[in-house]
Amino acid sequence: MPTARASRPQSAGRERRKQYGVAEGSAIQRRADRRVGIQVHPGPFVTALEAADETIALAPRRIWRYKNRAYALMFLGRVDEARALYLSYRGEKVQDEKSWETVIREDFAELRKAGLTHPLMDEIEKRFAAGG
Repeated sequence: MPTARASRPQSAGRERRKQYGVAEGSAIQRRADRRVGIQVHPGPFVTALEAADETIALAPRRIWRYKNRAYALMFLGRVDEARALYLSYRGEKVQDEKSWETVIREDFAELRKAGLTHPLMDEIEKRFAAGG
């Protein structure tokens, strides 16, 4: 039998999904649950930002961790901060020898599939394509 402590995270997640209008068992929830690597789910972007900051603090030289911070900032409407992060690591190799730009483009595609979009995504992709 689960304890109250064990059920609290489940209950909290359910409440967050309700708060943000994400239906239990919805395609968005299932995709977000599968795409844990992005760390940005429909729901509490403040929590996602806090989690990103914690992982960055553990290993600040691992550039790929900054992408999660940028996603959270973007969806929180802190566009200037997100833009600065997206543009600051251009040309760097970050994951499996992929460039920062490639990783960001791939993640933007996954975010769109999950129903998460923001105008900054298009702007960043255009800037990456133009090399600026």
